[in-house]
Amino acid sequence: MAARLGAFHAPLPGAPAAETADVARRLQALGYVSGGAAAKAQYTEADDPKHLVDIDQKMHDAVALDEDGRTQEAIALYREILSRRRDMMAAARHLAFDYWRVGSMADAISTLRVAMAAAPTAGAQIQLGTYLVEAGNAREALALLETAAKTEPTLDALNALGIAYARNGRDREALDVFARSLTIDPDNPMTHENIGAIHLDAGRLDAARAEFEHALRANPASAQGHAGLATVAFKSGDRATAIVRWKRAVALDPTNWDALYDLGVQLARAGRVAEARPYLERFAANAPPAQYARDIQEISAELAKRR
Repeated sequence: MAARLGAFHAPLPGAPAAETADVARRLQALGYVSGGAAAKAQYTEADDPKHLVDIDQKMHDAVALDEDGRTQEAIALYREILSRRRDMMAAARHLAFDYWRVGSMADAISTLRVAMAAAPTAGAQIQLGTYLVEAGNAREALALLETAAKTEPTLDALNALGIAYARNGRDREALDVFARSLTIDPDNPMTHENIGAIHLDAGRLDAARAEFEHALRANPASAQGHAGLATVAFKSGDRATAIVRWKRAVALDPTNWDALYDLGVQLARAGRVAEARPYLERFAANAPPAQYARDIQEISAELAKRR
C-alpha cells in the first residue's frame, strides 16, 4: 500500500506553502500566524489523539475564559495543561500572554523560556524577544529577534525586530527592517504604525501623519493608527481633535494604555474633569504595574485628591 501511495508523489501532509500578502494578513488578524508547533521526528503513544481530547477541551475552555475576561481562571487552566503536557506551545504562549496582561512580566518571560527549551518555535521566539524588549533586556532580545528574522523573515519577525531596534535608538536600522516588511505586504497596518511611531518620536509630524493614515486606510479599526493621529494632532496644537482620536482608539482597544492615559490626562487638563475620571480610573485599576507603576501611582493620587 505504501508503494502504491508513493507512486502518486504527493507532498507530505502539512507541508508549508507560501501565501499571498492578503491571505497572510487575514490569517494574522485571526491569530494563525507563527503559532504552529514544531514537527516531531517520531510520535509516541502520548501523541495519540484519543489521549489528547480532554487537553484539547481544556484549551478551548481556557480560551473562552480569556474571552470572558476571567484571566486568572484561564491562567490556572493553562498551567494545568502544561503540567500534563509541558511541550504544548499553544498553552505556553497563551499563558505567557496572560501573565503579561496582568503585569507579571517575569512570569511571562519565564514561561516562554521553559517552553522554548521543550519545543522551540519561531512564534515563541518572537514573543519572547518582544517581551524582553519591553523588560529592558535589549541585548538578548535583539539576538533572538535577529535570528528569527534571518531564519524565518515573516511579517511578525520583521516587525518585532524593527520595534527592538527603535526601542534601542537604532532608528535607521529599524526603518530598514520595516522597509523589508513592506516588500512582503506594502499595506500592512502594523508596519505603517511602527514607521509612524519612529517619525513621531523624531518630530517629523507630516511623515508620521502619512504613515498612520496609511495604516487606517488598510485597517479602519486600527486603534494604534487613531492613537498615532491623536498624538500628531496634539503636538500640532489641536487638543480637541486629539481627544476625539484618543476616544476612538480606546473604544477600539480598551487595553491601549498609552491612549487611555493620554485621553484621561488631556481631558482633565482641558477642565473636563468629570469626563476624564472614568478613563483615569480604568487606567489606574487595569494598566499593567510592571510597565506603568509610576503613572498609576500619580493618577491614583490625583483621583484621591479630587474625591
